[in-house]
Amino acid sequence: EYFTRLWCTFEIASWLTLGKPMSSAVLCPLNQALACLLLLSYINTIIMIWSISRVSGYWVYAFAALAVLLPAYPPMHVFRHLAHELRQLPSQIR
Repeated sequence: EYFTRLWCTFEIASWLTLGKPMSSAVLCPLNQALACLLLLSYINTIIMIWSISRVSGYWVYAFAALAVLLPAYPPMHVFRHLAHELRQLPSQIR
């Protein structure tokens, strides 16, 4: 799938045209940026809920636990696909 994207092919061609060795290129899946963004958003959500629950009192802890667990699914889903793409990347480049 990596070479089905025109810009990925262009990047590799430009890299090789500059005379740089292919072994020095670092290839990452496109979903890596999305995974990092979701992870940072999830951490930010946890910190906000923790801050609110400290001020509000004990009844908020049940809501806080629910609010922390629900947003956990999108980052886990993206990271699972990212791990799958990372496993397949070497076979796509050969």
